Amino acid sequence: MRIADTETLGAALSASARKSQSPLRVMVELTYDCNFRCSHCYVPRSHVEEYRQRELSTRRVFALLKALREMGCFYLGFTGGEPLMHPDFLAIVRRAQELGFAVMVNTNGSLITAKMADSLGRLALNKVDITIPAISKSAFGKVTGRPDLHARFFQGIRLLKSRGVRLGFKTCILPSSRKELPRIRAFARSCHAQLRISDEILPQFGARISRPSRRPGPSCGAGLTQAAITPAGELKFCVAVDSPKWKIRDAKSLQRLWKKLGQAASPHHMARLCPERE
Repeated sequence: MRIADTETLGAALSASARKSQSPLRVMVELTYDCNFRCSHCYVPRSHVEEYRQRELSTRRVFALLKALREMGCFYLGFTGGEPLMHPDFLAIVRRAQELGFAVMVNTNGSLITAKMADSLGRLALNKVDITIPAISKSAFGKVTGRPDLHARFFQGIRLLKSRGVRLGFKTCILPSSRKELPRIRAFARSCHAQLRISDEILPQFGARISRPSRRPGPSCGAGLTQAAITPAGELKFCVAVDSPKWKIRDAKSLQRLWKKLGQAASPHHMARLCPERE
């Protein structure tokens, strides 16, 4: 039997998804609620308030997951806001695993209790991805607006690590935390976790982009093999691009909208939507 490495397998899955025009990776925004108050967050407070009233019921989320699986979706990510603030977070993740998805969770880590870590450890997720704002309490507070959650953040990571949960880290280079980068790198190494570093700040939903991108369009597969779904069940290109988006009514509606999304994912259209790195 021939065993492919992860990179080769990923490339093969992506090529197959493009050929069949089916979703490979979908990020599900369970809620825009979050207990952090990061100044650089691209989800404005108006979205948090609006979508809190429009969040899908858990039953409808289950139906959405089933429809995605039937369409051939392989990777499923749960994000927000802070996905752990959804009251049925664990039930939804368990359902995703039962359906056979490779599941990833994006979390700020501060809501990880011993009980939650036990549950996530038993689920054997593909990865739990955590953003590290900073290492020191002062810088952590400047980035998140919640210095009181500093200890809980690192305790959450320790709890997950002790349960053998596969961790991934990411950080954004900000003026308030730039000097923390060497310590963040060292911390990631101590956890044997991959660290992704970004210096790109995304505009808030609804913000005007001062100048259009001259890039031919992203190579990430947004709208072709990858997409995102809002807390209200709207299909869109990715978590960072909030428009256009279309309401998913049922499984057949999702299939129609996926084709519509692919038609809209032309290089010219995507170049206007995705801001150029300053």
